[in-house]
Amino acid sequence: MEVRFLGQSYPCAVWKPSHGDIGPCSLDTETTLIEDGVVPTLIIGSAFNGTSVYFLKQDTLREFIPANAGHALYFANAAFDLAVIEKAAGVGPYGLIESGNVLDLLLLGKLAQIGEQGSAEGSFSLESLVRRYLNVDLPKDLKDDQGDDIRLSFGKFLLPDGSVNYPAMPSCYLGYAALDSIATYLLSKPLMAKARWISCQSGVDPRLLLSHLIQLKAAYALSIVSRNGLTLDPRAKLEAKEMIEGEIGKSLAALHGFGWSPGKGSATALQNILLQIESEHGIWLPRTDSGKLSSQGKVLQEYPEIPFFAQYMKYQNNRKLREFLNFDKEIVHARFNPIVSTGRTSSHDPNVQNFPRSSKIRSIITARPGYVLLDVDYSQIELCTLAQITFRRFGESKMMELLNADVDLHSYFAASLTRRAMSEIDKDGEDRRKAKACNFGFPGGLGVQSFIQYAKSTYEVTLSPEEAEALRNQWLDTFPEIRAYLEHDEMGQLIN
Repeated sequence: MEVRFLGQSYPCAVWKPSHGDIGPCSLDTETTLIEDGVVPTLIIGSAFNGTSVYFLKQDTLREFIPANAGHALYFANAAFDLAVIEKAAGVGPYGLIESGNVLDLLLLGKLAQIGEQGSAEGSFSLESLVRRYLNVDLPKDLKDDQGDDIRLSFGKFLLPDGSVNYPAMPSCYLGYAALDSIATYLLSKPLMAKARWISCQSGVDPRLLLSHLIQLKAAYALSIVSRNGLTLDPRAKLEAKEMIEGEIGKSLAALHGFGWSPGKGSATALQNILLQIESEHGIWLPRTDSGKLSSQGKVLQEYPEIPFFAQYMKYQNNRKLREFLNFDKEIVHARFNPIVSTGRTSSHDPNVQNFPRSSKIRSIITARPGYVLLDVDYSQIELCTLAQITFRRFGESKMMELLNADVDLHSYFAASLTRRAMSEIDKDGEDRRKAKACNFGFPGGLGVQSFIQYAKSTYEVTLSPEEAEALRNQWLDTFPEIRAYLEHDEMGQLIN
């Protein structure tokens, strides 16, 4: 059979060991439906080398990978496909990843957009990237003769013994699989060119592909964390839920005193209270598109001294915690986004990266039977990296001097803020948490408002805009090389 894409026809064949090495190629897998905690079963794979498509059956994948591991392998979502390949063929992913031959196009697409626009907002799928870089729509909603979605129906060819009934697989399924690998291969060319161009424009080694290899390792590790899940201790979860319910009750009692309670009429009551607060405190709250006063947390956090705002935010935050504690599963499989605009990661359903510091909450996470939880952390790794960058660019770095003297930068800045000796700084106290918020927040380009929200959500530190501004200025005075660093990276709004 042949498959046509972008005006070209490509022959297809089932790969056999006699085909050997087909050269740099894309690789895609079609599987059974995805379930939490389980690597789906391979139904069929496809590889494309620019001229021909090769279908990979369960029994040939084990030989295909070693024969083709010595050159570039392009994936749309490498973390997913490599896990499928390991399950189907017993080929571990770590050697492939460490070789530098694996390219994940969804990750590279995000890195390219961050490098060019400073943001990772928007859709990042094979379809969206193909549309953006190849200017064509990739058909993903195809149906077979029975009206089944092809994308979701490969599993119906899996037999009870675990083998696949390939003779029963219609050509529409093979064509769908082939299109994915063709599109992935063709997408790799302009996307890699874009990444190298951005690198050259920024004075970065283009061979690093915008830190792609580091991001790929992180993405694969996070996919394992998601699949393994987090085990919740039922008794600890019940105790934490009772504590949160008590806190919610206290907040509701306080809010009732201000004239607000959840339920019917609460939206109108909230607007009236906000209007009254505007008048009494002489502040202005932003409006929504419908003209209503905004009650978003990032808005109210600017005024922590206003009692109603403090109680309302506490109530809303505890409601979110209660939603997490209402998970009826003993194992939760959070989803991870390996790259956001700041270059860091995020998680959702639930968000396990911003757990409250309360031991009551954190104690609900426990190890599965037969396992232990291992707490490992590189000491100040982000700040070590920042110090090295500033020293390499400017020939000097206060951060580097302190780190090389084995000084804890968080305690150092906390001591500077409080005019106390470092030995007097509590490792878990608010002063050091405030310093950590500065050390990790300002280098990434956070402005005052974003920093206030970051300090509150990550370190449970509440700041007014004036306090945040003062912290920013003192931090920049303490580490003067950062001014030049931020100007060099066109983040001058942070220091102006």
